[in-house]
Amino acid sequence: MHVSSAFANCVVHSIDEKYYVHKLGIGAVKMCELAESLSVETTNKLASVLCASYKNTYTFTKSLAEEAVLSVGRSLPISIFRPAIGLYETNQVICI
Repeated sequence: MHVSSAFANCVVHSIDEKYYVHKLGIGAVKMCELAESLSVETTNKLASVLCASYKNTYTFTKSLAEEAVLSVGRSLPISIFRPAIGLYETNQVICI
């Protein structure tokens, strides 16, 4: 069981119970090889290109982790749980 997030596939309008690896543009194994071969500075610069269609690096890496589970765990009985995580934020001061 891999615990992901409903936000892992924020590039998809309606999320079904399936994998959306075609939206990444790079596989998890290739991404790890790339990150290991480049400097931290270069990897950080490349992040803006790789994550362009995602809201942030969190959602990109969550999607990348799902791809890793699918490709590396191919011979295992796998499942991905995508809970919706909701946070409430306000800029207003509430006086009681």
